Amino acid sequence: MGVGREGGSGRAASVRIAGTTTGRGAVRLVMTEGRKREVRRMLAEVGLPVRRLVRVRVGSIRLGTLSPGELRELTHEEVLALRRAVEG
Repeated sequence: MGVGREGGSGRAASVRIAGTTTGRGAVRLVMTEGRKREVRRMLAEVGLPVRRLVRVRVGSIRLGTLSPGELRELTHEEVLALRRAVEG
């Protein structure tokens, strides 16, 4: 799934249906790069309005139960994983 954007088109690395209930559904999207409101625009293009959007992970770091605006210190293992990711 892709959407036109300034500087090229945006594309989800993977998309799958994560669940459905009466009149509602959940979609799990994996993005390798994202811009402001890109997920909302992509889903709108295929007729799926977004009522709630939840980020669960950034890179290899799972956010868990962090509230919006909340922060936590990275574990030693998370720091090492980030270093490996940027060093290639």
